[in-house]
Amino acid sequence: MNEDYIEKQIYEIDKWEKQEPSVLEKGLSIVLSPLGNITSKIIPEPVIEQAIYHACSLGKTLANKNDILEDGKVDSVSELRHKNLQLSDKLADNIGTWAIGIAGVEGAATGAGGAVTMVADIGAVIVLAFRTIHKIALCYGYEVDDDKEREFVLNILSVSGANSLREKKEALIALKINEEVQAKMVEAILMSNLVKKVSKQLGINLSKRKAMQFIPGIGMAIGAAVNISYIKDIAEAAKRTYQKRWLTDNGYENIDTITIDM
Repeated sequence: MNEDYIEKQIYEIDKWEKQEPSVLEKGLSIVLSPLGNITSKIIPEPVIEQAIYHACSLGKTLANKNDILEDGKVDSVSELRHKNLQLSDKLADNIGTWAIGIAGVEGAATGAGGAVTMVADIGAVIVLAFRTIHKIALCYGYEVDDDKEREFVLNILSVSGANSLREKKEALIALKINEEVQAKMVEAILMSNLVKKVSKQLGINLSKRKAMQFIPGIGMAIGAAVNISYIKDIAEAAKRTYQKRWLTDNGYENIDTITIDM
């Protein structure tokens, strides 16, 4: 195994974990704050929550693994868990590139409709987000086939939808706890609470992003750009998270550096 490549990826994971979320530049966020308040009324938390419940299972259904098996030259997904990180990264990057392209097309198509098409756009982009996470999981040898794995996926959604570095670090720590409790059975009420937490977080995150679609004359361009930025964040979060999990499962220890400053 290429140890230089491994070391570089460990460095990139650490750098990504310490990066501020890329929702919006602070100055632009302040300028668009009134529009964000309008957007949050159009896409309230219950709408996001229902979209998450629907998209979680639909995303898995849409995440066909045949192309991963063929491109990875394996007979089963689990073989990729111990095969080659560079290969898994290449597969994940291909999935991310495809998803970003689809996000742009979908965002442009719905962006011109403003508030009328925004709810449909939110549902579509959340489905695409789940599909992207499911597909990238396959690239590293993991299948989302039980509650523990579904909780892991929701926490990746929380990481990518964080509105501050503190929120991001809290979600990263939740991912680590989820990994350590291998035999944990996620009770329905705990899963429901996690969905509510992620829904609130995404409601704020997506409202900030989608606010720009209300600026006259640029709806299509902004719709595409916003969806691209969101799915790019999703793909990056999924890749770095599953990279780290792959490294841990292959004996690379002491790569956990996340702490929360009080």
